[in-house]
Amino acid sequence: MLRWFVLVCLMTVSSLLKSQDIFDSSVLHTIHLQMPISNWYDTLAVWYDEGAKSNDSKKFLETNVTIDGNKLAEIAGIRFKGQYSYTGFPGKKKPFRLHFNKFNSQRYQGIRKINLHNLAGDPSFLREHLSYSFLRHAGVPASRTSFTKLYINNQYWGVYLIVEEPEDKLFLENHFGSSKGNLFESKNTTRLQYLGNDENLYANELKLQSDYSSSAWKNLISFLDFYNNSTAPNYGYLFKEKLETGTYFKSLSIDVFLNNWDSYPFNGRNFFIYDHPQTNRLHWIPWDYNLSMWKEDLPIWPLDGNSRYQYKPLIWKIKADPLLTQQYYKALCQLVNETSQTFPYEQLVDNAQKLIGKAVSEDTLKFYAYNQFVKNADDTVVVSMLRSNVPKDITLPGIKTIFKTRPAKVRERLLKLGCDCDNIKETAVQVKLFPNPVTGKLSLSIQNTEVSNINIYLYNLQGVQILTRQLVVEKGIAAFNVGNLAAGIYFIKVGDKTMPFIKL
Repeated sequence: MLRWFVLVCLMTVSSLLKSQDIFDSSVLHTIHLQMPISNWYDTLAVWYDEGAKSNDSKKFLETNVTIDGNKLAEIAGIRFKGQYSYTGFPGKKKPFRLHFNKFNSQRYQGIRKINLHNLAGDPSFLREHLSYSFLRHAGVPASRTSFTKLYINNQYWGVYLIVEEPEDKLFLENHFGSSKGNLFESKNTTRLQYLGNDENLYANELKLQSDYSSSAWKNLISFLDFYNNSTAPNYGYLFKEKLETGTYFKSLSIDVFLNNWDSYPFNGRNFFIYDHPQTNRLHWIPWDYNLSMWKEDLPIWPLDGNSRYQYKPLIWKIKADPLLTQQYYKALCQLVNETSQTFPYEQLVDNAQKLIGKAVSEDTLKFYAYNQFVKNADDTVVVSMLRSNVPKDITLPGIKTIFKTRPAKVRERLLKLGCDCDNIKETAVQVKLFPNPVTGKLSLSIQNTEVSNINIYLYNLQGVQILTRQLVVEKGIAAFNVGNLAAGIYFIKVGDKTMPFIKL
């Protein structure tokens, strides 16, 4: 009995250790789908069109699945997915969503669902894989990826990228320690504006992907209201309490670094927001990088792609706040000085090309020629894509070239904005006084840096110092009582800045 118990335990441990194998990027996986009907493609296409019209693309076809020689015991669900990657490219190589437990409680290595991306718009086959690797290298909660050869009813369908699904509870548990929070996905183009407290007002822009509850939208809508409308003197501090800005600024920095124009700042899409159930902070999860690493040179502050003359509200509010701007610039400098320098992009590109090269050459459904796959790892290629339903030539830089040249370009742009990444200095403390005039408590809002205390010096109109004190700073605000001062004009000095106030 003991021997049997030990054997079961070892098998369980072995199963857990292998739970991440599907995302082993050093292996070219194989996935076989056995569809129950011969006209499966037309059926999925009809369901996709029906879902697009009704804004619901959740109809799945049953399929038997074998992954790396392991046949799943129960049927899974399959459907087409995507927008531009589905409609913008000719041929039958469409992206899929594979749902292991759509019709039962089945998991594969603990995973409920995966995406099979068709690598549309990317002759190198590497853009999305490298982008997600770079995000994870920077410490951003981002999907794992690996390559697979896909077979459907024994026909080779080509090389696909397996992409981890942020909706999957395993993803949320791995990154946030809990999958019980509310997860929202950008549904269509969104500016993330506050539209009111009714969740239905956001139905065309955002979608709740977790289990619904009557209060599911409350925290997100509260954040939208705050960041769009608040005029609090310590806005930046309150912003950081509501949105986890450390990883958000890393994500934004990488979007700029990789010229990922198909993201929130430019196009208003391709992200998730996770409402953590324990901290009530919102977390940004980036998504969809097949159109990254384009020729477009995104500026530090990307303009709204739909207007070209203004910023998305979230970008504009960050730009307008000194504390948030400083944190964003620091994230960019860390990216160009450290993260990009330690990211082994050359090794990853070479290994991936070697891994999938033969399979790509045999992929008769791929969108571009094999020689473009080989060349685009290092050099620029020009390919044709539908843009606004019109074929256009698109210039795509070499993958290695992006990682070689972007650090200097981003550093140069930052320098023009007054931020020297080679000599980062703390800027002088910016302080605002309120209320002014004052009768009792005078408050100081620390605008651009995070400190726990400040020293103040108080002078009368004749320049005589009448008070010195160290004040505790909480959430960017320090305060002290001036009610005992005689009415008149006074000056308060913080650091090298002196400001007048009127005591009534």
